[in-house]
Amino acid sequence: MPPYSDEKTKEQYAALLAHEALHAIQEMRDLNGGDPFCQETEAYLLQMIVQDCLQIAWGSNCVRKVEA
Repeated sequence: MPPYSDEKTKEQYAALLAHEALHAIQEMRDLNGGDPFCQETEAYLLQMIVQDCLQIAWGSNCVRKVEA
């Protein structure tokens, strides 16, 4: 059974996850002395956190691929 209920849609959970992932990135920035990440780094961090969490939440066995 997935860790979400029928009360919210997958899209609502994905949006909430993105919201919380941004808070995680903000905390990383604060722990880094408050120095901002470049926009592209922040976008990749957000993508990675959201994708990994959704794969866990939705029981996907896909592996995130990282571009070299």
